Amino acid sequence: MIEIIKVKNKKELKRFIDFPHTLYKGVKQYVPELFGEQKKLFNQEKNPFFKHSKADFFIAYKDGVVSGRIVAIKNNNYIKYHVEKTGFFGFFECINDQEVADALFKTAYEWVRAEGLEKLVGPENYTINESCGILTEGFEYPPVLGMPYNLSYYKELYENFGFRIAMNLSAYRLSSLQIPSFAKRSMRISERQLVRNKITIRPINMKDFDAEIGRFHKIYNASFKENWGFVPLTEDEFRFQADGLKQIADPELVLFAEKDDEVIGFITTLPDYNQLFIKIKRGRLFPIGIFTFLLNRKKIDGCRVSIIGIKDEFRKLGIAPVLYGRIFEASHRKKLYMGEASYVMENNKVMRKNIEAIGGEVYKKYELYEKDVKNVG
Repeated sequence: MIEIIKVKNKKELKRFIDFPHTLYKGVKQYVPELFGEQKKLFNQEKNPFFKHSKADFFIAYKDGVVSGRIVAIKNNNYIKYHVEKTGFFGFFECINDQEVADALFKTAYEWVRAEGLEKLVGPENYTINESCGILTEGFEYPPVLGMPYNLSYYKELYENFGFRIAMNLSAYRLSSLQIPSFAKRSMRISERQLVRNKITIRPINMKDFDAEIGRFHKIYNASFKENWGFVPLTEDEFRFQADGLKQIADPELVLFAEKDDEVIGFITTLPDYNQLFIKIKRGRLFPIGIFTFLLNRKKIDGCRVSIIGIKDEFRKLGIAPVLYGRIFEASHRKKLYMGEASYVMENNKVMRKNIEAIGGEVYKKYELYEKDVKNVG
């Protein structure tokens, strides 16, 4: 027997958060999310997403055993921005059982229909600005920081329910050990172009972090406003996400491009702390995990180029090659020799071209899905 219950208390929320640890037991690529961060993410009183939108969390039981989970989401800011009656689902995890998956998907489907919405899109963990999509190629690699991982049967669960692909996403593998010679020439040319246009590159000022995040937020929303599925983050949401990064960000890997003291572009690269988190049992830093974290943080040898954004009117001035070049140099100095650029949408031809020009190769693929919601009555 399959039963779906809505999470209503701390005990049920703990089961919701901990279910993946059971599901992925024995999967060597699995990286547990930190329990403390997950509690904040799902706290509707603390997460600023819930100031403007709503979501409900559901657990699936089969024969009394936790067997899956899902979150049904109504993002009011997305609806206003795109003028679309679209609902979302995220945080989906499930055993290899189509009946359980169907029960979870149907719960999200009926939930968004009750909200008067006409399409169901996912998985998006609240918004496309966060972890989204399911892995469809590259299962042999563990996920880097902030990226999803799932078991190979998920695609079949989605398709059997009637979902269709809404967007294809990719992750590129990069190496700072050797930059192609033609890429070096391109970077030198771009550097001279920036000098002519009086554009400078600088690292984030961690001593002025609050003000820097305000600048970052403004350029972030301006840079991605035309991207598929994008919805602007409120300043509270942006600061909520940035707060967790403050402890792990390296200022030499977070760069701003400026002209006339105005930020016009940025790139954010983060050390791949998943190399540590993969060793922390059930995502608990305390009491033992914190020692694993502290003793191994200097052993990280990878990173993730997670975001690069440039204002529309400055995109043809060679800023992107320079930002990538500076990150390559900094990563090499810090012995972060392997990196990932992710995620990149299928329709973002400019970014794909830029990453491939510096030797990037696709090594993981992801898919986002959608399904029309039929409203009756």
